[in-house]
Amino acid sequence: MASADDNVVPPLDLTDTLAIKHVLDDQAVLFITQKGYEEDYVPFALNSVISVIAVVLAVVGHFLEFPGKRMYVILCVAGFAVCVGLLNFLKMHYGKNCLLSTKPRTSRTPDQIQQLGKVAPGLSLSSEMPRLQPMYTVSICSRPYAQATKVLEPITKELSVFEFFTVDGQFLQVKFFDRLNEVLELYHASASKKTK
Repeated sequence: MASADDNVVPPLDLTDTLAIKHVLDDQAVLFITQKGYEEDYVPFALNSVISVIAVVLAVVGHFLEFPGKRMYVILCVAGFAVCVGLLNFLKMHYGKNCLLSTKPRTSRTPDQIQQLGKVAPGLSLSSEMPRLQPMYTVSICSRPYAQATKVLEPITKELSVFEFFTVDGQFLQVKFFDRLNEVLELYHASASKKTK
């Protein structure tokens, strides 16, 4: 189990947008996992397996004699093209800015069951932060799941980075978590709006 000291963020240079985005992304993932959502590693494992297959096909195709084993080379090139197509499909399906994909969550309390159904769909957390701009955009959308009883509307919220850092670069985790909690509540509320 992680201790409280593990989540301490050192002071940041407020002109370093990459470092700021990295900290905000890590903290957003931490917030969602603390809310009871469990990370789904299947998309990332599938991506890794397809990538390894593509590399093996490329290496084998490169070292085969071309005129002598022409058909094998053609099969390797075709297999490589299929793998690249599958990787692009996965990237398009799960989103290129995806920070976290979660498993479907079983509702535990009567309020959760009424709002989200017995099995709430997993969510996909993504973010964007344009270079040299102080706006951090966080998006939460539901992942399709056959047994989920409700589908939730995607929520996108633009947040000012300066809300979450002091002048000397100290990260204000409580403020950031409060704003993320608002976004998550809007996301959960979209289910009850949709069923009315």
